[in-house]
Amino acid sequence: MDKYREENFKDAEEFIDCFRRGGELVFSYGAKRYSLGQFYVYDIGNECETEYPSADAMLDHPVGGGKHIRDILQDMVVTDRPLY
Repeated sequence: MDKYREENFKDAEEFIDCFRRGGELVFSYGAKRYSLGQFYVYDIGNECETEYPSADAMLDHPVGGGKHIRDILQDMVVTDRPLY
């Protein structure tokens, strides 16, 4: 299995749990890179940060092509995920 795919979330529940515990994440999808923390999504290329009230709400952040984070949990390329 690809090293980066091992870092991916199995499902939305695991994603939510990670960020409830203060997790952080850096990933790329397509040509874009994102940094996520509690509870924000930072679009690295556009230097744009969006705050959310919860980890569940972060799942609805758009990542392009009509998709949202919840749609790409197993397709993102995770480059940093210090908390599991």
